[in-house]
Amino acid sequence: MCTPRAQATPREKHKTPGDIPRLHLYAIEPAAAAKRTRYFAWRGVAECPIQRWFAIMRLGTPRVGDGMDSSTATWRNQVIPVVAAIMVGLAFAAVIFGGWRLGRHLLAANPTATTVIEERASEPLGDNNQGGAAAAVAPAILYDIDPTGQRKRYDGSVSWRTEITAAAPKVEIKADAEIPEKHISVALLLRRNVDPSFPASHVLELKFTPISDMSYGEISSVPGLAMKRDDEASGVRLTVQGATISPGFFLLALSDVQADIDVNLKLLKEQPWLMIPIVYSNGNRATLNFSKGPSGQRVFNQAFVAWGE
Repeated sequence: MCTPRAQATPREKHKTPGDIPRLHLYAIEPAAAAKRTRYFAWRGVAECPIQRWFAIMRLGTPRVGDGMDSSTATWRNQVIPVVAAIMVGLAFAAVIFGGWRLGRHLLAANPTATTVIEERASEPLGDNNQGGAAAAVAPAILYDIDPTGQRKRYDGSVSWRTEITAAAPKVEIKADAEIPEKHISVALLLRRNVDPSFPASHVLELKFTPISDMSYGEISSVPGLAMKRDDEASGVRLTVQGATISPGFFLLALSDVQADIDVNLKLLKEQPWLMIPIVYSNGNRATLNFSKGPSGQRVFNQAFVAWGE
């Protein structure tokens, strides 16, 4: 393949082979060029181990015309970068997959963390209630009725939630309503009665703050409860017995007669609005209307299921 082009000089022939560094220069023959090889090489040998070396120097980059055809150039310039990019992508995917597998392994090793994540993911946004389901806001409307029968409307809001209790009946329905223009807030609590000595199937508690209206005086009584399909309907009264516990604190006991229980429960479950009549100390009247809304209806459904009704 290669023909020696350098030989030892006559003077060097008188030296011993161990004293003469032998230098050989090899040139490329046509047969080597046909194999797309283009090298010059030097090889030097010395007896000193430190001076032993071997090097091959490549002269130039193979190009089309230097023993490389166009198909080979295309393969090196296009195919190799694509293959390299694919290998990098596969390596990146392997790193992502490895991280995913590691995360699953850690969660499996710590089931408490998995439970917390699932519970947090299922919580509705904005839920700060620690005792039960998230509060849901719905419309609340107060109608003041003057002696002539004219009504004046005041808009507000009511939020519904269920609350878990340590004692029976374990689940209670709670609502907080506000009428900003009248500066009145109302706390409502509905629970199933579990006291056999008290004649009621369910108990509704109402607490007003403040307990008075500057133009009409204090709220003297809450005589009943009605359910209706919308805020303009007259409503259907439930069979209840009202009582004043203290100023601004009222209790409504739903009848424990079975026929009354059936009607009362049907109205509570199916009608979307509650109407509470109010009597002021000056004799004027008002009605406080609460909408369940979709979320409030779910609160009622959950409570009745928990109560087995």
